[in-house]
Amino acid sequence: MKRVIFLVVALASMLAYLLYTFDNSFFQEEVEKPKHQLIYDLNYNFDNPLVASTQRHGRVVYDTILFRDIVCRKINDSLKIEMGKGFFSWGNFTYTFKVNLGIDSSNISAARHSCTYYDEYTPIRSKIILNRKKTKVGDSIAIYFDIFSIHKEAIGEFDVQDTLKLDGAIKVMVKNANFTEDQKRQENDILEIFYLSENYPDTTHLSVRATALDSIPNEIVKLKNLKTLDLSENNIPLSEFEKLGVLQNLERLYIRKNNLKTLPLFILKLRKLEYLDISDNQLTSFPRELSKLSSLKELRIKGNNIRNCKTKIKQLKKLERSDFFTDQ
Repeated sequence: MKRVIFLVVALASMLAYLLYTFDNSFFQEEVEKPKHQLIYDLNYNFDNPLVASTQRHGRVVYDTILFRDIVCRKINDSLKIEMGKGFFSWGNFTYTFKVNLGIDSSNISAARHSCTYYDEYTPIRSKIILNRKKTKVGDSIAIYFDIFSIHKEAIGEFDVQDTLKLDGAIKVMVKNANFTEDQKRQENDILEIFYLSENYPDTTHLSVRATALDSIPNEIVKLKNLKTLDLSENNIPLSEFEKLGVLQNLERLYIRKNNLKTLPLFILKLRKLEYLDISDNQLTSFPRELSKLSSLKELRIKGNNIRNCKTKIKQLKKLERSDFFTDQ
């Protein structure tokens, strides 16, 4: 009898172990086995905006990813897509996704990083839909993302699992493989100026400083009510500045560090100009018509090689401050 009881208990234990193993392996396969789909669908509705969300220590934060947060480069037959968003979630972090799309395959990486550390996430599932299969540089494409990634870490005695999700669609233009971050920043700035000119034409203050501009966007000229304009630390040629002669309401103008060798003559047309910063260029002289700046109160010209201009500067009757005299 004892032997029978022992056999029953042993069989029950073995059966329970087999059931646990089967259930656990099935659960692990369902949750942790990566599932990735790449679909081409011309008729898919791509209108829902792209949103990133993260769950960290139980707190969920959402943020919309805009055109300026994403770049799509064409590299041979593949598309390399990089997107990122910085938002507050138990500290200041930047969350980034990198997606490489081949003709029939995809590779995804996701990360959370700050100035002190870098955490990688493991993509558990992804679904990516494109509105075309073959692309070339200059094409505008629509992409839908549904990506779910996890990051596990031990905090004290507990294992914590954070999640990073990407859901929604975005339309982007395919760039060439050498498209730089400076070009991306410059393009974004021009798009934002276009947005201002179309939606807020009465804008009075605009800064396009240090954006690697090598020309003046035509959209700036539409902002006829500008009072302050900062184009410092770019590489804008002299001829481009003549576009700005129509901005007759300018009171403050910053064009320092543009490698200018001659003062742009459009400045002499700005009758309301009170502040002018042309420092750190390559100027050697002033035009004799400088006195036409009848409203100028402050002039910044240090970092140039201007000599023997005291007479011309003293013709500015309303001038109150200038670093020309303090540098002599």
